[in-house]
Amino acid sequence: MLVPRALAILGFTAALGLPFAAGCSGSSSSSEVSTASSSAPHRTTFTVVVLDEKPDPFATLPPPVPKGISSFQEVVVLSPDDIQARTYVRLVVQGDETLDQARARAKPWFDGIPLPPGDRLLFSRIDEDNELTKKRESVGVRTYIGTGTVVLTQDDIAGAGLDAAPDQEGKPQPFAMITLTPTATESFRIFTKQNALRRIAILVDDNVIMSARIQDEITGGKLSISLDPETAFDVKKVELQRIVDSLKPHGAAPGPTGTGVGR
Repeated sequence: MLVPRALAILGFTAALGLPFAAGCSGSSSSSEVSTASSSAPHRTTFTVVVLDEKPDPFATLPPPVPKGISSFQEVVVLSPDDIQARTYVRLVVQGDETLDQARARAKPWFDGIPLPPGDRLLFSRIDEDNELTKKRESVGVRTYIGTGTVVLTQDDIAGAGLDAAPDQEGKPQPFAMITLTPTATESFRIFTKQNALRRIAILVDDNVIMSARIQDEITGGKLSISLDPETAFDVKKVELQRIVDSLKPHGAAPGPTGTGVGR
C-alpha cells in the first residue's frame, strides 16, 4: 500500500515554512527560468516553478544506462482521490570523477529522456559527509520534472533575512526568510488558492534547493527556506546567509553572517 508521504512531509504553513525536500540541496541543469534584467548588477537567480508529477519518464530506463544511475519511487498526489507512485533517478559520481564530470558523462542519456512539451529536467544535488575530509561534499544529483510555469522570481523579493527556529528535537535550525513585494504577495496568494496539491520547487542559481506541496491558500507574503537537516549548523548558516545577501534587492546592505541566528 502506498503511503501518501508527500502529503505528510511536503506541506506549507501560513508563512510558507517549507520543509527540506528529500534530504538534498539542489542543483539544476535548467537554463530556461527567468532572470533579472541584464542591465542590473548580477544577483543570485531565484525562481519558484511548478513541478509536473503526471508523467513517469523513468518508469523504464532506456539502455544503455550510464554508470551511477539508479531509480527510486516517490508518492505523488494528483488529486485528493488519486495518489500514485512516480519513478525518479539518482546519478552518483564514479571513482575519482567530480560531480560536473559525472553530469557531463550522463548528459546525453538525460537529453534523450522524452518529456511532455514545455517540461524540462531539474536536478537536486545530493550531499554527504566525507569521513576522511570531515566535509560535506556533493556526490550526485536526483531528478525532478519542471514545467514552464514560473510562479516567482527574484524581482518579486522585497527583502530577505536569516533566522533560526527549533526543530522537532528542539535543536536550532537556521532558515532564510524571504519577504515578497505586495504585488507578488497577492499573486502568490491567488496562485496557491487555485493550485492546491500542486508541487512547486524553489531554485537558487538554477539549483533545486527545496520542493513543497501546496496545502492551503498562502497569505502573508513570506517564504522560509531551510537546508538539509543533516548538514552542520555553521555550514547551513553560512550558505543561507550567502543566499540571503545575494537575494536582497539591489542597494540593500548585506548583513553579517549569523544575523538573527544563535545556537
